[in-house]
Amino acid sequence: MVRKGIVRENFKTGPKPTDMADRFWPKVIKASGCWGWSGCKQQFGYGKIGNIHAHRISWGIHFGPIPNGMSVLHKCDNPECTNPEHLFLGSQRDNMRDMYKKNRGRWRHKVKQKGINHD
Repeated sequence: MVRKGIVRENFKTGPKPTDMADRFWPKVIKASGCWGWSGCKQQFGYGKIGNIHAHRISWGIHFGPIPNGMSVLHKCDNPECTNPEHLFLGSQRDNMRDMYKKNRGRWRHKVKQKGINHD
């Protein structure tokens, strides 16, 4: 169900992304690099409006719908960043590879302890 003013994460149903833009832009702190987020953040630092991550809203506003099965990833590795130049689409597998390359994730330490090398 889509309520007025709320857009599903894939932007395929409900109000157009421009409706969400009215809620998005006042919370964006534009800078020369990463764009900060003054709105609510979830525990891992991702900006949110309702139950939608701010970087996904940014993608929808700037580039249109997010294809099914795709994630919006950060080149900058800054979870609060909503700068569209810092975002790219990828699969969940791409997201896990990106996380591994950037040495993020709780599992990284366990993998190194077991002597497994995925590089």
